[in-house]
Amino acid sequence: MSARHSRDTVIANVAQQGSALLLLLAIPNLLSVEHYAEVVFVGVVLSFTRFSDLGLSLVFGRDAPRHHALEESEEIELWGRTLFWFGMMGAAVAGCFAAIVMYLRFGTLADASIVLILPLLSSVVSTYVSMASVRSDFRAYRNSQVGLSISRLLAIPLALPFGVLGWLAAQIASLVLVISGIGVRWIPVPPRTDWDLVRRHLPAALQLALISLLWVQLLDSARLLASIYYPPEGIAIYGILVAGYQSVYSLVISAYLPVSVRTLGLLGKSDREAAEYVFGVINRTVPAVFVLVIVAAELSPWLLELVFPKYSIDPLMPKVILYGLTVLPFAATLGNLFVGKRKTGLYLAMLTVAFSASAALEQLLRPEVGIRAAAIAQATGTAILALLMVVASRSLFAHAPRTAYAKMRAAVVRLGVLWAVYLILKVGFS
Repeated sequence: MSARHSRDTVIANVAQQGSALLLLLAIPNLLSVEHYAEVVFVGVVLSFTRFSDLGLSLVFGRDAPRHHALEESEEIELWGRTLFWFGMMGAAVAGCFAAIVMYLRFGTLADASIVLILPLLSSVVSTYVSMASVRSDFRAYRNSQVGLSISRLLAIPLALPFGVLGWLAAQIASLVLVISGIGVRWIPVPPRTDWDLVRRHLPAALQLALISLLWVQLLDSARLLASIYYPPEGIAIYGILVAGYQSVYSLVISAYLPVSVRTLGLLGKSDREAAEYVFGVINRTVPAVFVLVIVAAELSPWLLELVFPKYSIDPLMPKVILYGLTVLPFAATLGNLFVGKRKTGLYLAMLTVAFSASAALEQLLRPEVGIRAAAIAQATGTAILALLMVVASRSLFAHAPRTAYAKMRAAVVRLGVLWAVYLILKVGFS
């Protein structure tokens, strides 16, 4: 990737993060607690529609760059047409699902009707971005993402007079504005889906979609569980907590992106080198991530009380949620080894176990600790995933040199020592 391409993706990321921060600071304070809970619930429901194309876009993102490099125009055209129209069909089904869930939960027909349309418009924009990305048109990617980020700020002036309806209208308006900017000439016509292509790639697509979906839902499981079981105030509180948490883990994960690229490249040459490289990165970065997370955790109760005074947020909850990110050096890097080694079934199984454990723990703890249960469950689920990955990677790379495992053991010991020091200091100064 050239320096210009890197600059385009950085600009897009900065715009997304800046817009998300402004909305987080404004929307919970402009809306009532009940209305903000509805906004959070919409976000949770729509997160399940992200892969309404059943993961076909993930396979497209993996395979299409090769077709472009080989100038296989017929294959590219076939993929583009199928991706767009299959995605639109899936988005229509997902929109109906989301609208029904919204109506059953809140009973507001106008809000549910807008939610019905959102997956369709989102599918148009996401397909355009996918097509631009695989042909390395990062300028188009940047412009669409920056436009979407800026236009979403319409929610701030619309939310105060019109409440949730205004917020939803802003989501529609932002997507329509971006679609107006990119035009419709790029949309493949005639509307046709190559079902043979879908059948050939669907098994891999479903696995990749489930991995991505479970990863997101595991790291955001507190918000999901709150949306299912807690009253509006609990949903609103977890909406704020998880939004702040996402900012921290997005920062950490983005720092590991070059590691992911190099790991996948090394796996094509030498498994031993890939394992030694990844384990070494984990060992080196554990202290930095731990310090970042602990500083964020210690500051979070004070910041939340300052910025969101009308929400009664237990100071323990943001700390516990953030504590789960101390294992991110393991969780954010080892997954590439399983994907690169084509062990997606094993990766999916580990995610399923971790997510199931998180959901079960929340059920077990809720009668004892109330809404704190979701925070504890999310942190525990993330830790379980990291532990499973460490154990599974040991057998996956049984022939890796001893120095590689020495680095992994050192990383685990470092994390344990850091936690011990932190807890001793915390008890000593309390």
